[in-house]
Amino acid sequence: MLNPDEFVRVCGLSKYSPWNVWPDVGVTKKDLAEYYVSVWDWIEPQIRSRALSLVRAELASLGVKQPELVSVDLDGNDYHITEALLGGGLRPALWISEYNARFSADTRWVMPYDPQHRWQGTDYYGASLAAWCALFARVRYRLVCCNANGVNAFFVSEAHAGRFADIAEDCATLYMPANFRAFPYAGHPQDLRVIAAALAAAPNKS
Repeated sequence: MLNPDEFVRVCGLSKYSPWNVWPDVGVTKKDLAEYYVSVWDWIEPQIRSRALSLVRAELASLGVKQPELVSVDLDGNDYHITEALLGGGLRPALWISEYNARFSADTRWVMPYDPQHRWQGTDYYGASLAAWCALFARVRYRLVCCNANGVNAFFVSEAHAGRFADIAEDCATLYMPANFRAFPYAGHPQDLRVIAAALAAAPNKS
């Protein structure tokens, strides 16, 4: 059973944030978390592993066939959720994915899917830029840039690729290393599960 404080932490909803109140209704982020916790046992079976269905339902309610922009930043199963959405035919003009800059531009690494994952502030999350490039290449998207602090990668669909003809197409050229100097700490603490996952995925050469 989730508790409100854990829900707030997992969702990145700081209950101490000065922006945590909807003035018109007098509801705080903590109130919202407590509500979802109270109904979680009922809604959890309906939404778990159903990212595509949830997205389709929301788009249908808006009368939209394809969104212009999708951004995925979950600090965990990002790659697997994105793969499911792409596999279901979601094709925005622009897709923004958080990548794990712990890895070099040519290293493919994906965090194994874990429905119970909770990000612990370490470098165990998501996927490397090379893994993202390979995934999006399968559906004819190309990388056009990464942001300056090495967090987000921007992919455009084939229909818009011509607008970026002057930009290199290889991931290594566009790769930006992690640069968290704007934050009070530099980078994420190392997590041994990163190495364990890489070893588990490596081919057995014995």
